[in-house]
Amino acid sequence: MIVWLASYPRSGNTMLRTILKQAFDLQSYSKYNDTQDIGANPEVAAAVGHVNYEGDWETHYKDATRSDDWVAVKTHNPPDDDQAAIYVVRDGRSVCVSYQHYYESFGNQQRSLPEIMLGVTPFGSWSDHLDQWQPLDRPNTLLLRYEDMVSQPAETVGKISEFLRQPPARAFENRFDQ
Repeated sequence: MIVWLASYPRSGNTMLRTILKQAFDLQSYSKYNDTQDIGANPEVAAAVGHVNYEGDWETHYKDATRSDDWVAVKTHNPPDDDQAAIYVVRDGRSVCVSYQHYYESFGNQQRSLPEIMLGVTPFGSWSDHLDQWQPLDRPNTLLLRYEDMVSQPAETVGKISEFLRQPPARAFENRFDQ
């Protein structure tokens, strides 16, 4: 069964994946396979718990859905189904500024801050994304705030543990910039 790791870009999905790997020994896939991003660097992929799937997305999706174990899958897209999800939200102002910096550094494209705020991105706007996922109303969805993940990692691990009904294997040591 899939547990979606959903967020708008630059909201803390990589940190969530790192927590899942470090505290729960849970590896995660990306819907996009990220072979040129996190998956391109074996050291980063190992720290984040990123693994690439073989073949095409549709086959992997069907196999993951049928699995008896949790199959964690990162996405920035709108929901594909009603399977379990952990949705990470970050202050929209911080997200937009971070996304603009991302475009300047890695995106090979230019986006102005107003364009990002208006949703001139592959994933639309921050607020549209939040509206599509409806994490407060969506069944079987855990809502995590990025700011809490950074400032209260032990509480975050506890919430994830309760949601997944799985005890952590070890404590999470936050190495992210605060």
